Amino acid sequence: SEIVLSWQSGLDAVGPGGFYLTDGFGGFLFPPVPMHEDTSFSHSSFNSLSGGFVDIVVGDGSLMRTFTLDSLALGTDSKGKYQKYEKRKPWATDFRFTAVVPAGGANQMYIDLKKYTDGTVSFPGDTTGRLPVPITFLKKTTLTFAPPLYDSQLVVVEGRSYKQTKPFIQKYRWFLAGEKSDYVLATYNYQYQRLRMPNVNNLGEELYLAATMLPVGINAQVDTTARLKPIFRYISHPKKWKDVTKSLLKKVSGIYQLQDGPANCLDTIKSKEVYKAYKYLDPKGAIRHKTTAEYGNELIGQLIALKFNIAISAKGHTPSMGFGDLIYTGDGHPFDGKTVSQIEAVGDSALACVGTMPGGYSYAQFADFLDTLNREFSGPFDTVVFATKTIVTGIKPVVESNIFVGSGATFEPVVPTDFASLYDVPERYDLAQNYPNPFNPTTTIEFQLAADALVTIRVYNMLGQLVATLVENEDFSSGENWVEFDASRLSSGVYLYHMVAKDLERGSVELNKVKKMVLLK
Repeated sequence: SEIVLSWQSGLDAVGPGGFYLTDGFGGFLFPPVPMHEDTSFSHSSFNSLSGGFVDIVVGDGSLMRTFTLDSLALGTDSKGKYQKYEKRKPWATDFRFTAVVPAGGANQMYIDLKKYTDGTVSFPGDTTGRLPVPITFLKKTTLTFAPPLYDSQLVVVEGRSYKQTKPFIQKYRWFLAGEKSDYVLATYNYQYQRLRMPNVNNLGEELYLAATMLPVGINAQVDTTARLKPIFRYISHPKKWKDVTKSLLKKVSGIYQLQDGPANCLDTIKSKEVYKAYKYLDPKGAIRHKTTAEYGNELIGQLIALKFNIAISAKGHTPSMGFGDLIYTGDGHPFDGKTVSQIEAVGDSALACVGTMPGGYSYAQFADFLDTLNREFSGPFDTVVFATKTIVTGIKPVVESNIFVGSGATFEPVVPTDFASLYDVPERYDLAQNYPNPFNPTTTIEFQLAADALVTIRVYNMLGQLVATLVENEDFSSGENWVEFDASRLSSGVYLYHMVAKDLERGSVELNKVKKMVLLK
């Protein structure tokens, strides 16, 4: 039998949370019901309610959202490209307008359009049972109606125009028995531009635009008597979000490798002791020993993900702030009672090889623990806001978590920053100087595109002989881009790198440029 529970409205929320109706089984029968938001709850089987009882609990209703290492590294744009954010660039425009048939009726309607449009013509209130007509509008389209439309009948024209930002249907006119009416300018019920769904890289870009960097291993300077100078073991990610994505994902021999290999601290890289900080450390470069079979270091990847999750919550990119202040609850666990931010600090020390892991943890066990934290509020990607600032939807409130409790702290709401001009497309094409330069044996070549383009980059020696082709007619999106060059098979010397960029739509060559670089082994 069904049972209906109800209560008065207006229950006050408690701190960041409120009152929740639960089944006493941790949400096994039904998820906690927010009593401060709803006023009733129906359950289909009274007998399954633990002897007819339910619990009322007070909990933190803050809606949280986290990203796992793989979802952070594998975010793609609408073209399926990794490490690329989605531009705030309209890809289609939806519209609707209503026309009124003139006196005397009409058997044809001529519409003057701007561009190709998918749409529908419908006839609300039609007395003849006329059905909506799906149609592909072409420029200067004539629609024929049988039976003819009657006097004062409503005709609704709606559709979607692709790559179109201006009004598409400029005007229309009616025909009846060869007689034509005057043109009528279309008055729209609505007309709005469609943006593509953003991805996790949009959040990363906005963090860096707000000067929120994500270094890992930063809290420790390793003092040693074996050297005159201290040892720094951290990854700074100093300039932009792409520094972070390079540390998360690397294409090796045609296969994308995640930063998820054997977890270790940064004591050695490729069998050499680490003495200084890295700008980024990709999965191929992060192997501890030359003989290591797996690429990557999961401790790096999981710590980046945790810092990212703390940052997007603190900067108002999730429905609720304060993820970093949530308290981990695990009876007898070495991190019981610690906040997420405190655990993050332990992660920095661990990556920098400072001290010992708590509770006898291995680096692999600690990386697994960070993965548990990162997965707690993970889920499908969706947004609340994108037009002005990327704010993602929450996955579940803290009260539904089995491993976290709220901090009890209150947070001032974040006033959304105006991100309307984010990701502006560069005004010109350009090829930057590679960095580092001189280099040994790898370097990065950055370039900017004013529009989507086919890019070719080749490397020549000083005799003009081709020594490497980095990309060949590859499709790159407008904005900042980069490729990496591994010269481990070449000898020291001066080399030339030559880039050609062709506009993807027009096919015209927009950039043809050469620069020098120095390989010093």
